[in-house]
Amino acid sequence: MFLLCLTRCLSLSLSPSLSPSFSLFGLLCLLPATAFKDSTVKSPAGRLYQVTPSFAGHVNEWTHFMTTIVKSLPGDASLCGYTSVKYLTIVSDESEKSVFEQRLDAVPSVDVHRKFFEIRTLQEVFALTEAPDYIRSQATDPIQNPTKGKWKFQFLKKTFGCLAAAGLKYNGTTAPIGDVCFAVDSEADLHQGTICEVATAYMKHKTVFFVPEKRLEPGNKEMSHRSTTWVSDFSRIRAAQGSVDFLRSALQDISTDYGQGLYFMAVYHWFWEVPLVHRFLRETMHKYDKATDLIFMEEVFYHWLYPQRSQLGYNFVDLWEATKNAIGQPALATMGIQPFETICPGVDHLAQYQVKAVGTLMTSNGVLLGKCWSSSEQCELLKANYIHMCVAR
Repeated sequence: MFLLCLTRCLSLSLSPSLSPSFSLFGLLCLLPATAFKDSTVKSPAGRLYQVTPSFAGHVNEWTHFMTTIVKSLPGDASLCGYTSVKYLTIVSDESEKSVFEQRLDAVPSVDVHRKFFEIRTLQEVFALTEAPDYIRSQATDPIQNPTKGKWKFQFLKKTFGCLAAAGLKYNGTTAPIGDVCFAVDSEADLHQGTICEVATAYMKHKTVFFVPEKRLEPGNKEMSHRSTTWVSDFSRIRAAQGSVDFLRSALQDISTDYGQGLYFMAVYHWFWEVPLVHRFLRETMHKYDKATDLIFMEEVFYHWLYPQRSQLGYNFVDLWEATKNAIGQPALATMGIQPFETICPGVDHLAQYQVKAVGTLMTSNGVLLGKCWSSSEQCELLKANYIHMCVAR
């Protein structure tokens, strides 16, 4: 109930009818993170698949990530809303697979939980999912062929790894409602709680943070985000436009609102309901060869989801407006060009109470993760009390 009230406060704080100088949500942000713990409400029962794409160059970072996962197990069952959790890593070839399996077997205490961990090559995943040839032909390892973008290669590992983990065929019957894949890059770090706890918290809210291309200044003066130093840079705006263009081409639909001018990857909350990502792939992959290296298919997914948000129960939240209401525009201006995509050092110049406000904004929306590149006092405060894992370092 408290979380529902807080969500309502957030929606009120974003209302243009309220004065920017007063935000009820801003006051609530001063509450400690423990005030938002709710171990009695779980997400709909289903299976959770944590999918990590990796390669030989990240084997040390991946080993650290797996070590933090194993150390977290079994965790507090009351905070896990899933009937089972499986951890799948997708590597590029058999040689990498051998190296990664040796590293995994050397992780302390992994033998107790080894049956829940699996390592597959992308080709194995394609075979398991019966991926069509036109998709397999797009899987060009950027290490072997630098002219091909690594983002597309990583996306195939994440999404087809998801289907393989769930035991699905590309053109087969989809998974039941409730099954979720959580895609995480291999340089992640879980420093408190469990993967299941992080996913459960997110799926209670199903919040997608977005960054608008334009914002409204007081007096309804419209300004481009490029005119400020604290908003998404032009490459992100271009990526968002490319995502919409790709979708319109793939779906042969130029009239639907796919979130024109919005960027959906300011925070790497890649929690994908398996039936949805399965349908997304089947509706768009026939055009995958036309996707440019300027776009991120992970971001395209949320543009595809956007017109279905109400029907599917997703909350799309303007991250800039929410943050401005929580800490004020002057403080937000100190957070840099991509403050949430790199939450640390994004918070490095904030006062302690402002860091708490940012942390509460994230946890009250079920987002317990961030991209951490610094070890400042502010970042350590955020990690100790609000975010449970760094999804990239």
